[in-house]
Amino acid sequence: MKKVGILLIGLSLAGCEVGDRDNKRALATLLGMGAGGTLGWFMGGDGFTNKFLWSAMLAAGGAAGGYYLAERLLPPDREKLDSTAFRALNDAETGQELTWGEEGKGAWGTFKPVRDFTGKDGRSCRAYIATINVDGESGTIEEAACQLQDGGWQTVST
Repeated sequence: MKKVGILLIGLSLAGCEVGDRDNKRALATLLGMGAGGTLGWFMGGDGFTNKFLWSAMLAAGGAAGGYYLAERLLPPDREKLDSTAFRALNDAETGQELTWGEEGKGAWGTFKPVRDFTGKDGRSCRAYIATINVDGESGTIEEAACQLQDGGWQTVST
């Protein structure tokens, strides 16, 4: 099953920009839970029970992801990740891997577009693989994003 990845990152990072550390952690957890629950609802298929179970599972994962990111990624790391993701989605060739941070020093990782496609609504989309490494722990995210009219990117399920 695909990870909620970049959606969680974006929402939980937004939560990291307000208040003291405890408030940031709480808001990032709630935003991650909301993002996971929403994604689970749309991935859940037919029937209320399926949608509810998917929402509950992904909400729990989203909450954990939001908490983890708020706890682990410092603002400079988040800025590096965000700018690298935006640069890769806009400018990198398919298969070209961009790195952010410095390996072995704090948080670091990679972002690689792996496939271009047209979304259901006609938008330009890119599937990607991202890695995040923090304090010797690593994770991989495989997801896709479609470009918005304002030039930004929105994570979509594939």
